[in-house]
Amino acid sequence: MIPALTKGWRLAVLIGGYPKRGVLALANAVAHGLALCGVSPNQVTVISCLVSVAASIVFLLDYPIAAGLLFWGAGSFDMVDGMLARITGRVTELGGFLDSLLDRVGEASMFAAIAYHFAAEGRAFAAAAVFIAMFGGMLTSYVRARAEILEIACAEGLVTRPERVILLVIGLLSGLLVEVIYLLALATLWTAGQRTLLVYRSLLAR
Repeated sequence: MIPALTKGWRLAVLIGGYPKRGVLALANAVAHGLALCGVSPNQVTVISCLVSVAASIVFLLDYPIAAGLLFWGAGSFDMVDGMLARITGRVTELGGFLDSLLDRVGEASMFAAIAYHFAAEGRAFAAAAVFIAMFGGMLTSYVRARAEILEIACAEGLVTRPERVILLVIGLLSGLLVEVIYLLALATLWTAGQRTLLVYRSLLAR
């Protein structure tokens, strides 16, 4: 497990140099194009979720690279819907709710497919790590949601949803999926702890 975590940490360092500005610029251009075509933000959100589910099915069919590319596309669309909503003036509570809900569905479908894959191969520890990574990711999102109800800004953290998607894509494309899952199991729990501590300190300060 230690070599796996070492490789996973190297992947985390790689993500630190991820060209987010270029990706955001491309997503912004796509959002403007979709706005001209009359596509709604909610339609993009649903498409993103469907592509994520399709990626998990493709992975189960033993095409990890194709699954990684599809999941990458779904993650890109996930950035586009919010930009499209702001461009078209369609920022709504329903849209925000639908976006958060379907993000979890799409991400969970990929984690479930990976867990099944590891379990079928007899990799009990890897399958358990998938569950921990999924739990940590959902706990991270839950802490933020509860913090926002308490009017506490809580968006930062070591590995948030964009980083989770990027790591999964790298794992699928590179063949280092086991290493990535071990890394996510630790990093998501760490991030949830970071946010919990932030909320705790904010509430004490009040």
